[in-house]
Amino acid sequence: MRCTGRRIVSHTYHWAGEAGMNTRRITSWGRFVASMMLVLALAHTISAQGDSFPLGIGLSFPWGEEWYSVNLLRHAPDFWEQGADGTYPWNTGEDLDVGPDGYPATLRPGYAACTMIGLGPHRPAGDYVLLWDGDGDIVMVNMTNYSVYEPSSTGTNRKVYTVTSSYLNSHAEGMALKIVQTNPANPVRNVRFLLPGFEATYDPADEFHPLFLDRIRHFKNLRFKDWSFTDQHNSAVNWSDRVTPAHPTFAGNRGVAPEFMVRLANKLNVDPWFC
Repeated sequence: MRCTGRRIVSHTYHWAGEAGMNTRRITSWGRFVASMMLVLALAHTISAQGDSFPLGIGLSFPWGEEWYSVNLLRHAPDFWEQGADGTYPWNTGEDLDVGPDGYPATLRPGYAACTMIGLGPHRPAGDYVLLWDGDGDIVMVNMTNYSVYEPSSTGTNRKVYTVTSSYLNSHAEGMALKIVQTNPANPVRNVRFLLPGFEATYDPADEFHPLFLDRIRHFKNLRFKDWSFTDQHNSAVNWSDRVTPAHPTFAGNRGVAPEFMVRLANKLNVDPWFC
């Protein structure tokens, strides 16, 4: 179930010609009645219990369309090496020199550290703000023609990108975020790519999107199986191998930081399920 709050029960009808149609009608009608009874029972339970009811929800993979963080870099995969001035090779296959915080400590001459920012019709139009600490430079790349997406304004370690509905509707593949320069003595770090309207209020200790919180606040249990990459061969073996909240992205092969999941469960006062 996706945490959009729109669907609780779904039902599919199966028809296979005249033969056995009466039986299928009875079966389908029975399922429909049972589904409606369940919906009514849930509605009664919700009404009786007010703001909470004894159901849980499994959260979708962290690269999905949910707005769980106002920082869209959280939804991105880990950085990989790519040519700095073009698109080829898309991925050199060479290991980046990555520090313990997940950011590139150095870059080879002529190469950049790249990741993908998921944009598309499910994102709002407006001014997206790119911020970072350290000494270096970051560019955003249009994935249709692989050209640099020009910011509408720039400042020290800050760029603003005005993204229109027209762009979002025609660019479901999103943008590439590329660290093209970094100073090994003061490397680029703490990168944030914020949804429109959240720069002034952004708090790394409380970065959950308010709409996301509102949609899931009724549930009393959150299952983090997909956030933990339980079925996707999470590469973390020891506790020290885990992704931490200081890591830039949560859609790599180690999933979301456990501290981030605990923070969400505590904020909503619900029970977490981690496997």
